[in-house]
Parts: sequence; C-alpha cells; structure tokens
Amino acid sequence: MVRVAWFSLGVLASASLGAVIYALGAILYELLTGRPPFGPACATDLLLQVLKSKPESVRRLNPDVDRKLEAICHKCLRKKPASRYQSGWALARDLRSYLDGLSRKRGS
Repeated sequence: MVRVAWFSLGVLASASLGAVIYALGAILYELLTGRPPFGPACATDLLLQVLKSKPESVRRLNPDVDRKLEAICHKCLRKKPASRYQSGWALARDLRSYLDGLSRKRGS
C-alpha cells in the first residue's frame, strides 16, 4: 500500500506547484516500484536526499514499467522545479497520451 507521507491536504493547499508536481511524482514512483523514491531516514537525512540525490531508476526496480511512463515519473521528480511539469494539465496531458498509446497497442 502506498504511504502518502509526501504531503497532506493541509500542506498541499499552501504548497507551490513545483512541490505538488514533485509529490505526485513521488506517489507515482512508489506505485510503480513499491517503495518511495528515497529510503527510510530521519527527517534531516530524507530532506538532504530529496535535495541532493537522484532516485533510483524506476525500471531498475521494476523492469516491466514502460520507458515512457518512467520518463513521466522522473520528470516530476527533477530537482529544479522549472524542469518539472509546469502545470497539472501538462502532466495530465502526458499521462493521457501514454494511456492512449496503450489503448492503441492493445486494440491492434
């Protein structure tokens, strides 16, 4: 079960868009890999990992994940907010495009 420890509704309401996109990426990462992007640590160590380290590749942890979905996830988790999706709509568009591609593959 996914531990939604990355944000709460109260924090979400006051968070920047970059933080929200990052949090959504962290949730997606855990859904795809079965673990959060960064391992168990005290709050200070966890914060340093989020700021300085790159999460392990989704496909390294779960080779069954499609490369396009992995790319979407990792874009959400980029260190610089300006490098992440700039809107929820842009993230939703890429996820919809990915899902539409799966539908076309299965329909062929």
